[in-house]
Amino acid sequence: MPIKNNPEMGKVLTTLTIINRSEQILAEVGVISEEQIRSIILKNVLVDIS
Repeated sequence: MPIKNNPEMGKVLTTLTIINRSEQILAEVGVISEEQIRSIILKNVLVDIS
């Protein structure tokens, strides 16, 4: 399949917050505090829209 260059198409960028789900569950049941949940914010993440 040939690659087409379309000048009307652009990049889609977003900000994501990644949260440790195991720690989130532990906080929900009271084992750890919400402040102990590790997370990271990723800025300018390229979204694959294909």
